[in-house]
Amino acid sequence: DRVFFFSYTEILWYADHPQQARSFWVNAYPYIKQQVLLGLNGWQYAHYLEWITDEEIIADAMKSLRAMYGDAIPEPTHYAISRWWQDQNSYGSYSYVPVGSRDDLYDIMAESVDDTVYFAWEATDKKDHSTVLWAYRSGKREAKKIIESTSTSEYQ
Repeated sequence: DRVFFFSYTEILWYADHPQQARSFWVNAYPYIKQQVLLGLNGWQYAHYLEWITDEEIIADAMKSLRAMYGDAIPEPTHYAISRWWQDQNSYGSYSYVPVGSRDDLYDIMAESVDDTVYFAWEATDKKDHSTVLWAYRSGKREAKKIIESTSTSEYQ
């Protein structure tokens, strides 16, 4: 199958109205050589999506992808949809640092423990905490740290 999106681009941004301004796609192809896109949405739009059917969500996703890549792109063969606001373990929660808190709290939360335990989640980045994008990017950041620490360790 031909990859219809840019196979070398990690993040695909698209916004056709203000409510979707924080919507984007993470392209897994560069890593797993499979046509997998992960659609992520800003909290207001994500909250709206929680209350519509899977079919309506897929139709909405395909509308944005077709606006970017044309009408000839294929329908998805598989999909998984999470409903973060309705999840009994999170209820739409995300990290938050109160106003007036120390500015270095994000850095402290990102510190590893003896280069053995590493922390990757959206609260470990000052720039854009409380987003799935930074949770994803923090995972990449910590993976790089682990690779670097093991490449210079006694375990080689």
